[in-house]
Amino acid sequence: MKKIETRLEVLDGLVTLKDKVVLNVGCGAGELVRELTSQGAKAIGIDSPEMLAKGDVNPPVGTEQYLPGSAVKLPVEDKYADAVTFFASLHHVPMDGLKDALTETYRVLKPGGMAVFLEPVLKPGSYFELTGLIDDEREIQKRAYEAIKNAAAFGLEQIEEKMFYFERSLDDYAALLNLFVDDKTERKKFLAQAKEKTGRFARDAGIDIKDYRFKSICRVNVLRKKEPTNYTN
Repeated sequence: MKKIETRLEVLDGLVTLKDKVVLNVGCGAGELVRELTSQGAKAIGIDSPEMLAKGDVNPPVGTEQYLPGSAVKLPVEDKYADAVTFFASLHHVPMDGLKDALTETYRVLKPGGMAVFLEPVLKPGSYFELTGLIDDEREIQKRAYEAIKNAAAFGLEQIEEKMFYFERSLDDYAALLNLFVDDKTERKKFLAQAKEKTGRFARDAGIDIKDYRFKSICRVNVLRKKEPTNYTN
């Protein structure tokens, strides 16, 4: 399994970015949107107004845009995007909305356009040891993967599936809490639990807690919009 350093590495050799319209659905505070823009893409981040507001502190790097919306109702016209990316966001779509998210992805893609789904893979000893403290997402992640595997019914054919991992630290987890957990008391509780767990893994590895890194294991599925458009609803 390959280690990668940045989100952009996921797209290497898969999606052309320069001068292409790329939607990042569930963009959070906009990190990937800014990275896509820096590579010449016409990047658009889509998320809830509340989440988009958290990214307002970051200065733009170019012409990136942000639109309020959701995976089940993308705020762009038909055949608008060259690529649509979901980076650890499809499993946040309610289970009864997964089919709608795939239908919307198909709708907004240009003919031959690409959809890239990055989803975490939850394994013991991985970064899930920390992220799972907030919410055990195993069931919804299973359903999200099933939806991706059945995406041909919605006009999206799979081109590639691969696995890789990022390295994540306790500090990375603290940053995640700041973004997704608004209640300060809850953040403090989760961080204390994470520190205890990370300390245990670090002691077993014989290293300082600040130097310990979890593997954040991810799966990437790359799909392409098929033509003609006679797919099943």
